[in-house]
Amino acid sequence: MAEKCGTNEQRHYSAQPGGDRRLSGLTIIFKGIDECNAGCLFCSAVGKKAAVTPEDFEILANRIEEYIKEAGIERLHFTFHGGEPTLLGAEFLEKACLRLLQLSIPIKFSMQSNLIAFPADVITVVRRYDIHVGSSVDPIESGRCTAAGEDAFPAWVQNRELLEKAEVYGGAIFLVTRPAVEQGKRVYGILNACASISETEPSFQFNLVYPQGRATENTDLLVSAEEAGRFLVAAYEAWEDSGRESHISPFAGLAAWFDAGRKGIPRLQCGFMGRCHESHIGVDSELNLSGCGRRLDSGAIYGNLRTRSISSLLSESEERKKLLLRTGHLAAGACAGCEFFIICNGGCPDDAALNTGDILDRTAHCESYKMLFEAMAARSEARRILPPKRRKSLKSVVYAGVDPGGAPSFVSGDELLECWLLPTEDGQPLKFPSRLQNLLQTGAERVRIFVPGDQVERLNLWAKIVSDPRVEVVLFDAPEALLENLSVLGRLGARARLDLESLFKCGWSYEAARELAVRYLRETHWNVRIEPFENILLAAVRNERSPAMNRFGLTPGNFRICAGSLAGASDHAHYLVQELLKAESVATSAYFIEHRLCCECRFYTVCGSQLAPLSSGSCTQKLRLLVEQLQTAAEEIKSSLDKNGSSGMQSSGD
Repeated sequence: MAEKCGTNEQRHYSAQPGGDRRLSGLTIIFKGIDECNAGCLFCSAVGKKAAVTPEDFEILANRIEEYIKEAGIERLHFTFHGGEPTLLGAEFLEKACLRLLQLSIPIKFSMQSNLIAFPADVITVVRRYDIHVGSSVDPIESGRCTAAGEDAFPAWVQNRELLEKAEVYGGAIFLVTRPAVEQGKRVYGILNACASISETEPSFQFNLVYPQGRATENTDLLVSAEEAGRFLVAAYEAWEDSGRESHISPFAGLAAWFDAGRKGIPRLQCGFMGRCHESHIGVDSELNLSGCGRRLDSGAIYGNLRTRSISSLLSESEERKKLLLRTGHLAAGACAGCEFFIICNGGCPDDAALNTGDILDRTAHCESYKMLFEAMAARSEARRILPPKRRKSLKSVVYAGVDPGGAPSFVSGDELLECWLLPTEDGQPLKFPSRLQNLLQTGAERVRIFVPGDQVERLNLWAKIVSDPRVEVVLFDAPEALLENLSVLGRLGARARLDLESLFKCGWSYEAARELAVRYLRETHWNVRIEPFENILLAAVRNERSPAMNRFGLTPGNFRICAGSLAGASDHAHYLVQELLKAESVATSAYFIEHRLCCECRFYTVCGSQLAPLSSGSCTQKLRLLVEQLQTAAEEIKSSLDKNGSSGMQSSGD
């Protein structure tokens, strides 16, 4: 795996100044298995098929115990690596954790997995021992793939969601290869869109491909320093433009340093620490010891733990003796006078060794990172855009039927009850206003009435009901009468939802949709609240992030359908229920993959795919123009609110 410095790894240690102080923490990268279920074209860990034996792991645990006492280690971070560490199996992982928990110091576990597969029994183990799982991701097919050569991103999204729900997901690494060079903004956009399927802050790390393993054969994936720099700068600019919404390494640590006036020393990934040789070691499946996981793949072995202790191998290592001098050597030589040396320390030693053969040299990507540092310095005084807030995805129970009296009358747990009354062939539900009034006296928090276009006038008899803030009147047909019907709803103080896809199927045009949005925004006499227009507008004004939502305004994977009596319901009503039932079983991750094009859209933050088809794909360019108009209106509203000293915009029905 070419991205062996995982996202969990670098967060436990900061770059430290020179001196004789002993580091109290130790990170062990344990490459206990070489086997892998991926076929990445840049993999650096290829060639061997070995896996550690239980007997050898016991030797390793004993060696760690010795070293803790000899070196005064106060805390341990143990990373299961590979290969693919899930292939070690749940039984081995559990026994390994139990053995290491017998050590006399606090220990944190992590794992670096490709997430192509994550067995249920392994999830049980990682939850039990709080093993935070870092991963590898590629949303644009730039070299990461399954063993069969297929796109690995769909499996990553699905298994990432499982780990998120298990509360052990720890972030992901994207490896920059040549196909990604001109796609920095796009890559960030897709990864940042993952916030839609997450309750936590999305966390990613950008690493640069290096010539090791398969990458030496697939040289078309390697990038020059200038190419890598272009990617980093583009991704950084996109990160800034989003309001630094995601936690991106190394951007986040570096940006904090620039924002603080270049004071102090930022928390950075291991390659920038300058003293990684003191805080990190790598151990492979045969108990060979090296400076880290990358140095193991480079064959820079200090010795074997079956016969020697950690202390003795480290103290006698010629490479480690050189590394003790590296920072001073670079400061007086190749890096002399560099204003950014304090945050770079010459970069990763393994990068240097792969480039020139001399571990004392600076990283081959010196110019790449200089381009990034200079871009960050230029924006260090810029005004920050606040990141969109995330709305928690609520679980909903949707009752769908034509008999309002049959709806459930209570809400349990954190489930939001929605009642959907679907139209019959002759508009039967509209003949029983008293029964609908009874429905509003139940625990329903939202009622949606699907009203055929030729029956909207009859809602005059239901004025008290449709003016209730919990009620939405859904219009799905008769586009030729849409403006008139919306006017009726406006006079009644009702809230409207447009089933856009159904309206388009009935002959409504995209031009008419845009015209309606403009009139809704510009004409003050429009009193009716129209969804999804208002939802998108409010998200933009409030600077909120909309969760992923289907065209019915439901969050995939967070609702279930309770179908009541549909006797006498229209064909269209049956069709809507069938669509809902199909969508009910689709997890958020699956929906995210099917709407992958939405993730790249600059409006995804406030839209969440509401305008896209329910099954897959994305909306049209014409509809994106519609959202752009909403965004422009939101900017004008925010400007007006700022002038009037208001801090936000509230929705009367939310």
